[in-house]
Amino acid sequence: MKPLTKKAAKKAIRWYQKRMRLRDWRIRVKIHDDPPGWWDKAEASLSGGMKPTASQFRATVWISNRRCLADKQRPLETLFHECEHIRTCRDGMERWSRSGERKQFSHNCVAAVLADLYRKEKR
Repeated sequence: MKPLTKKAAKKAIRWYQKRMRLRDWRIRVKIHDDPPGWWDKAEASLSGGMKPTASQFRATVWISNRRCLADKQRPLETLFHECEHIRTCRDGMERWSRSGERKQFSHNCVAAVLADLYRKEKR
């Protein structure tokens, strides 16, 4: 597993946006180990997060390479996991879903498949 660069993350997000019909969203990416100020400090052990503003079609995704690698997570999969939260927010499903563990599990599964597809297409 290797760290994700900001350039590689932006490229992956553009790929994701085309396939998931999120082209009208402006998704910013922040890659650093310290959680951003908007992140809940109670969840500071997590390796990534996202903050959407659905009414303006904007979102910020934060990824911590150090935390991903320490937890044996692939940073690219973490990026796609957070993008899945944006997609479900766009679809109006993020608030509706009350089962946090089930939602996280499904996002993990989809993120793993997307990361594999992305890597295969980039060959």
